[in-house]
Amino acid sequence: MHKIKLLYDDFPNINASIEAPRKCDCVQKNILPFFEFYNSNDVDVTKEPYIYPIVFGDIYTDLIYHNRFGLLPEYVLNALRDNDSKLYLMLWFPTEGFSLSTNPFYDIIDLCIKDLGIISKRVIMVFGDLNVNNNFQYWKKIHGWSKINVIGFEYFSRCYKDAVNKFFSIPIRTLDEYDEYRKKKIVKKFIFKNAVLRPHRRYMIGRLAYENLLDYSYWSMLDRYVKTFDTDTLDDYEWQRYDIDNDRRSAVKEHMIKLYSKGEKNFDFSLDNLDENSFELQWQMKSYYYNTSDITLTSETVFREHDDKRDVPIFLSEKTFQPIANFHPFLTFGSHTTLKVLKSLNFETFPELFDESYDTNPDAQKKIDILVKNLKSLCNGEKDDILQSNEIRDKLIHNQKEFFSRSTEVIYNKVFADQLKKIISGTETL
Repeated sequence: MHKIKLLYDDFPNINASIEAPRKCDCVQKNILPFFEFYNSNDVDVTKEPYIYPIVFGDIYTDLIYHNRFGLLPEYVLNALRDNDSKLYLMLWFPTEGFSLSTNPFYDIIDLCIKDLGIISKRVIMVFGDLNVNNNFQYWKKIHGWSKINVIGFEYFSRCYKDAVNKFFSIPIRTLDEYDEYRKKKIVKKFIFKNAVLRPHRRYMIGRLAYENLLDYSYWSMLDRYVKTFDTDTLDDYEWQRYDIDNDRRSAVKEHMIKLYSKGEKNFDFSLDNLDENSFELQWQMKSYYYNTSDITLTSETVFREHDDKRDVPIFLSEKTFQPIANFHPFLTFGSHTTLKVLKSLNFETFPELFDESYDTNPDAQKKIDILVKNLKSLCNGEKDDILQSNEIRDKLIHNQKEFFSRSTEVIYNKVFADQLKKIISGTETL
């Protein structure tokens, strides 16, 4: 197998800090077999292609110039400005999939490329938005960005799998536990976890309270990072897209204000230790909650309807794969066509349980209305017989097997590395 050549200045520190300006462990341990590492003193970047990585662990725009581009070695900058060089700059950020118009995030990256005189076609951005090619083209025309190469990369299935197997030893629900669940009376109808209170999550929590559905769920309402509940952010522009019914939207807001007054809420781990263990704990949940509930309403990071006037990010985080790994059917409150993407990855969805037209409905309010209707049907007991069927059991077994069998070669070599090779060979470019 022909490997991609990754360049570094010193011996790569696999445990390097996330804030390092160029982190050779940007390939995150499990992707290492698909790269060969070369010290900058040992190569001639005019003879064959090499990649120099910069990792992004956040979107703090004040760090982009000085802590990323500003710390590029002079030899790297010179090579990236030289038409005869074959060095590429890889911007590694598959852990996020937000709109590229969020804050001035990409505006500053584009400014850095232009200000430093970097040849734009030698920049490759690896991003978590699986629709990043179309979205980048959309915003490039509006903002006048330079023409770079972009790769949308589904990163979290393998990452969550490794978290389960290696790093955190996260407990996973067993098939025996699932079969025991089928014999017992459940406690709640669904799981609904929420950490960072993004506008769509704020609305859905309030909407489910308004619809008297929240008490049917194990639900959480944390405010990670911000640590304050801001009622001024309710009923903003985003909410007005989610619900054009002014009276209902006002009632949803009142429900959220009441919930805010009670502070953060969690069900699986104590709030006392969330601060110090928040990263680890958001990746796991005690199997008891899967064993005593029917489905998961996955509250994804990105919720965006299809809109010709806006970009449409498609982003799958560990939240999507948690029910898949735990024999749990799911509804997805997330990106447009998430279910379609999951099917393309060979996962099963559940049209016998739910009206899945929400996945491709282009209207935000209609998407949410269909999700709410599905939950009402579930909570009314209309789906109990189907939930207990062998058809659902077979799908759940298939999904977990598919999740744990997704090899590094399939995810990285066939999907990511192949695109990277085409770019550096000159056979594919944006």
